[in-house]
Amino acid sequence: MLNPATSSPHAYMLYYLAGGETYHNGTLKNASKVGVQAVNDTTLKVTLRSRTSYFLQLAASRAYLPVNPSVVKSNKNWARSAKSFVGNGPFTLTKWVPDQEIVLSKNKLYPEAKKIHFDRIKMGILNDPDQELAMYKQGQLDWSGPSETNINVFKLNKATKKDVHAYNPASTYYYVFNVTKPPFDNVNIRRALGMAISREMLTHGTPAYAFVPPGIRGAGKTFREEASRAPYFTEDTDKAQELLKKGLQEEGLSAFPETKLIFNEGHEYISSAVTSMWANNLGIDVYAEVQPWEELLNNRMALNFEIARAGWSADYNDPASFLEMYTSWSTDNDSSWHNAEYDSYIRQAQQTGDDALRMKLYHQAERLLIDQMVIIPVHYFKEFTLQKPYVHGVYKDYSGSLVYRDGYFK
Repeated sequence: MLNPATSSPHAYMLYYLAGGETYHNGTLKNASKVGVQAVNDTTLKVTLRSRTSYFLQLAASRAYLPVNPSVVKSNKNWARSAKSFVGNGPFTLTKWVPDQEIVLSKNKLYPEAKKIHFDRIKMGILNDPDQELAMYKQGQLDWSGPSETNINVFKLNKATKKDVHAYNPASTYYYVFNVTKPPFDNVNIRRALGMAISREMLTHGTPAYAFVPPGIRGAGKTFREEASRAPYFTEDTDKAQELLKKGLQEEGLSAFPETKLIFNEGHEYISSAVTSMWANNLGIDVYAEVQPWEELLNNRMALNFEIARAGWSADYNDPASFLEMYTSWSTDNDSSWHNAEYDSYIRQAQQTGDDALRMKLYHQAERLLIDQMVIIPVHYFKEFTLQKPYVHGVYKDYSGSLVYRDGYFK
């Protein structure tokens, strides 16, 4: 993860290790000096750079999941086939037909295998919501979802509506600016675009006026509950028009330049609605272009965009999972926004063991991020699933990940 020659985009998530950051940036050459050591076959010793109260959650996140080097050396594409896939969770990957089917089997080597009730899980991949709903009603599926569009709650009969479960995963839907491209290096122009959107009209989810979603824990309550009741900004067309005019004057522009909003498939409705709102409320034309998901990601990371659709889900249950993304050292920071004050808040938060102080620093950082409108928060996700009454213990966790480990039939 940290080796400069093979590093991952998520390498910064291992900067909590003593020497992790200096080894990744090449200053430290000796990998054995990084604060992680296999003491024996069953013991891992970790030395942290500073106090990290949420390290055990980090250790369970994707960036920390171990892969034996021999697996990678024998097959670089080991993760693309059920035959070569290696994992250490409660289930193993038995079958995988891309875009059709995934089959999981109970992992008999799992340390708590006796507590796993499902012997086999068959996941079908369907792109026809009506067919999926029909299969569920006919008893061909025990569980269906999750998506606002996948389960049309208005097509359900009374018997099926009781099977609906709603989840609010820790995920945020937003647009990100490339702040290196004029005129989006101007904060007033960015704020104008953020304030000219009517979020209630866009989604069944919860309108977002901040980055960290509900469900992420704070010092005592959730991070959102502990935030100041006053939102960081409000929707205000008149104010947005004033800010746009001021920003254009500051940039020496007589008119808003030709601009493109890029987004991936499945997000046509929101993208079209947002560009229409900008046209109606601000009198500007923004061209919306759909791109394949991988192309969109590549363009974002290469800073080959002006405004782009984005989304982020928690890797672990802490505000740091979101807010560290926009630090100057984050390899996930695709806005190219660097701010010394923001970095300072995050660094201070990383180095304190006082959770109340840490959350206060994170709130200050989030306010700065949104005041600068580096991103335009749009909504927090809401997901619906259908679950048969006899299915127990299957649930979506705070991040929206589906958990089968505790599942059973009764």
